[in-house]
Amino acid sequence: MMWGKSIINALKELDAVDLEGHYKLASGKHSNAYIDLRVGLPYPKFVKTLSWALRYAIVEFHYYYHQGTTRVPDLLVGLGNAGPLLAYVTTEYLRNNNDGRYEHLKSIWCVSDGETFKFPPKMPFAQLVDGAKVIIVDDLLTTGSSMRKVSEFLQSQGAEVLAGVVAVKRSKGVQESDCGVPVVLAASELTESIDTYEEDVCPLCAQRVPMRRGVAHNDEFLKAHPDFPSV
Repeated sequence: MMWGKSIINALKELDAVDLEGHYKLASGKHSNAYIDLRVGLPYPKFVKTLSWALRYAIVEFHYYYHQGTTRVPDLLVGLGNAGPLLAYVTTEYLRNNNDGRYEHLKSIWCVSDGETFKFPPKMPFAQLVDGAKVIIVDDLLTTGSSMRKVSEFLQSQGAEVLAGVVAVKRSKGVQESDCGVPVVLAASELTESIDTYEEDVCPLCAQRVPMRRGVAHNDEFLKAHPDFPSV
């Protein structure tokens, strides 16, 4: 998509992306790429760039897969630390769409204890979700597990989950079956530059490519492998 390059450039300006390193991810897998979208969240320009890309992805998804107006989402549901903010700003962009198709769109979010998802305490989100058509919004997709879990939770609350939309997919191997719903990418160009490996067959480890200390989950790996090169 055309907005993928804008996201890549914005990340590079903030030193929040490296595509030629060696990193351990939260999933336990290793990767040549490190992406930290959180670095950009305090900057309105970055949030607007990312949200506009997500808006573009949702409109394109609707055009190609759900051209009937009955398939327009009622809600965007944000996940994690970045998802709620991105869902809110993306909702605003969609509501201002010229044809008025998304003028009734609202934005909510879910929280997680690490294993399950739920609505934030004292927020009246359950009544909005019941019977609603929703699209899930997240910043990064690694294994698809969170997308699948929140999709199952929303369905249990009466929602029809149309899709998930994410800024970046960290692993080329993640399939729709892993996520439980169709997933649309805002920055597919960035995904093509990312490789991930199981730790026991990681070629970066075999080549002893140094890990950056204090980034991602590298310190965890370096503590367990004190003789591994680091920078």
